[in-house]
Amino acid sequence: MFGDEKYYFKIGYSIPTSVVEYSFNDSWLEKVILVCLSKNAVLRKSLALKYVFNKSLGRTFEYRKLADLIEDMLNKGENYETYRKIKDKKFEKDFILSLLLGLLLLSAKR
Repeated sequence: MFGDEKYYFKIGYSIPTSVVEYSFNDSWLEKVILVCLSKNAVLRKSLALKYVFNKSLGRTFEYRKLADLIEDMLNKGENYETYRKIKDKKFEKDFILSLLLGLLLLSAKR
């Protein structure tokens, strides 16, 4: 270090955090995801809602599509059945893993 009491400088380098790489053992990550889903009903409900909203609304927000989705959910239509299957643990393992791994990557990207 050098400088006076008010200003001092350290000689060194910094590592940019935007270049951090994560790697996971696939089977371990899948097991953790499935265990979390089996034990946590709130997580399943949140995931089910996120999936249904994303599937119905896509990347754009339109009030008409939202109103149709809410009406379908209240009338226990196709979207409600999809929600219920995920919430009640009646989903295919590959489907839920690909969905969650995609969400994990999206979250890590941000």
